[in-house]
Amino acid sequence: MTSKGKLLCVHSDIAQLQHRKLLLEENGYIVATACSKEDAVRLLKSEAIDAVVVDYIDDSLFVPKQIKQVRPRVQIVVVANKLDLPGAATDSADALVASFDGPQFLLDTLHFLLQVKPNQLPINTQSDRQRFADSIASAWRDRVRR
Repeated sequence: MTSKGKLLCVHSDIAQLQHRKLLLEENGYIVATACSKEDAVRLLKSEAIDAVVVDYIDDSLFVPKQIKQVRPRVQIVVVANKLDLPGAATDSADALVASFDGPQFLLDTLHFLLQVKPNQLPINTQSDRQRFADSIASAWRDRVRR
């Protein structure tokens, strides 16, 4: 399987960060990780990053605004444990994913934002992804911000 793109994952919890990295790598992404705003910005300045996945825990590690200042066109996916976030928390994000939606929703969101083509997906998941797109596309698109 070819790489679908390079991602930067930002999370303050190293164990959860490593878990997410493994999930994304198993699904064809190249993944860089950062545990702080400073590390995230440094990696954005030094590496070609296609999208950023950042967990919203509180404002202490929230970096989308800083990311857009460094690289305005990079796609940012915010993963949060609730959907009623303050407006400032989602202003710079391209998509919002609830942690309770599960890892497949995160993958589908990344595939959508990065325009992953069906032939880049594992053969056994194409029908699942098509069913996902057909069944809940309107609800899903409401979460994607432009």
